[in-house]
Amino acid sequence: MRRPTTDDLERANELAAQLRLRATGLALPETVIHAASLAAVLVAVFSPVAGTLTVVAVAAVMLLVGAGARRFQRPRLDNGLRVARILLSAALAVAAPAAAAPAALLALVALGELPLARAEIVARPAMANVAGVRHRRSLPGGGVLAITTACIGVAGALLLLDARAGWIWIPAGVAALVTALKAFGDLVRIRDRHRQDARVGGILAELAPRFAVYWDGEPGTAYQLAMWTPNLDALRRPYVVIVRDPDMLDEAAAATRSPVFVRIRHSDLDEMVVPGMTSAFYVNNALSNANFVRFPGIWHLQLNHGDSGKAPSFNPSMRMYDRDFVAGPAAIERFAEHGIDTRPGFFEIVGRPQTAAVSTTPRRPDGAVERVLYAPTWAGFNADTAHSSLIAGPDIVRELIRREQTVWFRPHPNTRLNDELERSAGEVRRILREDRDANGRQHVFDDPPAHTLFEMFDASDALITDVSSVLSDYLATGKPYAISSMLQPAELFSELSPVAQGGYVFTPDARSITAAVDALLGPDPARAAREGLRAEVLGTAVAPDPAAAFAEAALRYVDAAKGAAGTR
Repeated sequence: MRRPTTDDLERANELAAQLRLRATGLALPETVIHAASLAAVLVAVFSPVAGTLTVVAVAAVMLLVGAGARRFQRPRLDNGLRVARILLSAALAVAAPAAAAPAALLALVALGELPLARAEIVARPAMANVAGVRHRRSLPGGGVLAITTACIGVAGALLLLDARAGWIWIPAGVAALVTALKAFGDLVRIRDRHRQDARVGGILAELAPRFAVYWDGEPGTAYQLAMWTPNLDALRRPYVVIVRDPDMLDEAAAATRSPVFVRIRHSDLDEMVVPGMTSAFYVNNALSNANFVRFPGIWHLQLNHGDSGKAPSFNPSMRMYDRDFVAGPAAIERFAEHGIDTRPGFFEIVGRPQTAAVSTTPRRPDGAVERVLYAPTWAGFNADTAHSSLIAGPDIVRELIRREQTVWFRPHPNTRLNDELERSAGEVRRILREDRDANGRQHVFDDPPAHTLFEMFDASDALITDVSSVLSDYLATGKPYAISSMLQPAELFSELSPVAQGGYVFTPDARSITAAVDALLGPDPARAAREGLRAEVLGTAVAPDPAAAFAEAALRYVDAAKGAAGTR
């Protein structure tokens, strides 16, 4: 039997992403809109006016759906409506045969959306933060689709107003002109992209990077990279950032001052390992990390993006890296508790350098709780990572409001990937908005958030959260917290999870939520346990100065070739 190659893994990852996208409900609006567009053609055969009205109505709905797809970063939905635009153009031709020619032009414009979308992908820049490399801006693809849809709707409206067929050429011409401008702009950008690709080797030779940071993530998750760049910059060694998805270039470039390169194909990575490069850092467990770990001549160092009890933090696949940089002893113990053997010297305890910015002083001198941060995690991709309490979020927030608490709400950025959790987040915001308007409590529920997570830590008196790195980092504050147990009974979770000992565990049950909030706002008997947890989870005993501990550990690999003296 043939062993799967890395290309197979990449293809599997893409298919999984598509399946996840379908699972979040995108197939339903596509199906409804396509059915309505086909109905417009059939209705136009028997009633031109009714058919044209249907065209205008469907076009309006498509504009709203397209805006939502861009708002929630789901461009495949907007792109997937190409057939609907062709059908609506056909309906116009059926309803008004005299307007068949401009309607045909609109259909041709819609037909060209697929090659245009592919050209837009190819045209994206190959690098950022590189001196002498500039990016030409192009019309956004989503905007072009919106203009085409709007032009179809306008054409239908003109027909309803008994305009002459010649008037239909105006919206058809606008759609064609905008599409042509988009195509020309992307052709120029494709030329630029090819020139940039040809320069990669020379640019790397000039930069002489000592290490690379490999990051592959979903839109909106650049925090994984950004949390480490200050510490990586402090090493004072040249480095580059490698991303695999062109959509992530801008986010990565904003998270670092170092050069960022987009390497889409598996073979594109070959030229990234240059003479003098000793190591590569990883900030998540993306499947494609294996594409770069395959280079044996450099150190592969996993940083992850926070300490948590989630399954990815102790996944056996972590052993493909040479070292796992962890915050404290608790991270090492998780591997042993789950029967995952690791080789000697695999772990480097470096603390959590990021928590140096967290205040350890209570917001109120008396320690009273009047402002609670609710920061639920996301659904994850697998059953063993489904830790989000957001499904019970409305009940949690109502309970806090009943106690006259001010709530700061910060859901995980990936909440948008799950429709059910996204609806719950919307309901939480609605409840907070209504209470703010009725009672004047200054709840915070911005989307996107206006404050950093650590700013919210400092502004809060207590935390309600799930199994996630948010809880581990919050330990640095010393403040009380409640933690959800979504996969186990509360008693079993409290027995198996060390962090439960420092807080108050609840399940989605209403009585459990009430009891946890009672404890959270009460005398706080778990305070003493949190002191010990801070050393276990954040490594404060082993790494009292985490920034220095990280720098010392990182430079041990960055400054030495793999296998050299001084490295294990």
